[in-house]
Amino acid sequence: MRRILWLAALACLTSVTPALAQPDPSIVFVANNGNLEGSVSALRVNPDGTLTLIDRLVTGSRPSMNDPCPGCNAYEISLSPDGRTLVTGHAASNDPMEQLTFLAVADDGTLEELAAFSILGTPMDVVWIDDAYLAVTRTETSPDQVVVYRFDPSGPTLTEVEAADTGSFTTYLALHPALPVLYAQNSGTGRSVSAFAIAPDRTLSLIDTESTGSYYALELTLSHDGTKLYSAGGITEVVLGYQVAPDGSLTPMAGSPFPESGDSPSNVFCSSDDRYLLVGHGTDATLRSAAIDPVTGGLTYTGFLFDVGLQGTLGDVAAVDSLVFVTDNSTAVDGIMGIYSFRLNPNGSFTPNGGIVSTGGITPRSIAVRRSDASDVAEGPGAPARLRAAVCPNPLLGAGWIRYELPQAGAVTIEIADAAGRVVRHLRRPPQPAGWHRAAWDGADDAGAVLPAGVYLARVRAAERQATCKVLLLAPQR
Repeated sequence: MRRILWLAALACLTSVTPALAQPDPSIVFVANNGNLEGSVSALRVNPDGTLTLIDRLVTGSRPSMNDPCPGCNAYEISLSPDGRTLVTGHAASNDPMEQLTFLAVADDGTLEELAAFSILGTPMDVVWIDDAYLAVTRTETSPDQVVVYRFDPSGPTLTEVEAADTGSFTTYLALHPALPVLYAQNSGTGRSVSAFAIAPDRTLSLIDTESTGSYYALELTLSHDGTKLYSAGGITEVVLGYQVAPDGSLTPMAGSPFPESGDSPSNVFCSSDDRYLLVGHGTDATLRSAAIDPVTGGLTYTGFLFDVGLQGTLGDVAAVDSLVFVTDNSTAVDGIMGIYSFRLNPNGSFTPNGGIVSTGGITPRSIAVRRSDASDVAEGPGAPARLRAAVCPNPLLGAGWIRYELPQAGAVTIEIADAAGRVVRHLRRPPQPAGWHRAAWDGADDAGAVLPAGVYLARVRAAERQATCKVLLLAPQR
């Protein structure tokens, strides 16, 4: 029986530069949740971390609130794993039907509308499962549901393939970075976080539901290594934390729920290296950082923050590499609604990369990021040259390559470790000049035995530096 390979590639922990051609920069996309005009903006990430608006596509407009506008209120946004398709869900008060809008993304980040579909319920959140299937909340339908759709741009068509009940008020979803598991929260009367296994045919099976008791579970985020899940607690003034088991089920962390240092946490996002949880707050409109214990997942707030402005003006938080992005949906303080870019420093503090940048739209909210294949953001004056590494292809089925760039000539050591940290394969390399190189790996251990499917770490060491990449090793097709 052939396995259907659909898992999205795991991101590298270090930056990657392609061997050929100058890569496109990272692009930040923002859904603008305006009542009178919905739109999606694209902004280029410059080498110094600043942002430049390069395109904006209007998804709907109306002269007054009395007129219907299914394309207004672009609320949540999600980018397909291949970086080619954006989808935004609209919460435009057109009950019982709402809209999903699909946009094609060019290499330079410019946008073109592909299709718009009317769907039942309010799509408060949207998450791509792979390049063809996406999960969408069907909110305010009693009971709420998570729905899986198949999108075919050649038609274009949108086909519902599954709908699973989630509770009385489901507004956020999260996809595990390596496992076929989807998470949904319920902040209604039966407050909880649920985990659904995704079958090869994209149907859903409930594998776990964890009650949150008297606390709300709002936005969800997973660590990049897939071992921890966090949820913002909103007006219950906590952040909830869960350990994620190998099957995707959840166990509350010791010390959870964690008390907040800000007012009404509404957004959570793990930094790219999983060292910090970035928390956005509704009432005091602050971005704060909390150090994550790598073993227990416990949170320790650093005391560092950035104040966006007035209550309710912080829209969303996202991170890529050493950068953090935050949307501000009000002109009340500085006359501009838009997006901030910050550098996340090793101690958890934030350094602004210039000032706020307008998205050109009304009420900027949700953020999606297409990461460049290269490190397009400068590390700052005097920063040492970095060792970089990647695994290609990723996921890996059979043989593949570990690619690495040496900042200077020297000896190289490459190790493959399993999820428990045990080194299972050594790849011997002679001294090499500075620049890009590659080493073949056949998915086997040092004894030549084929390793079981799972998540592995490829560690490249050179000149007292180390670069580590995750690789998802898939079982052979049968």
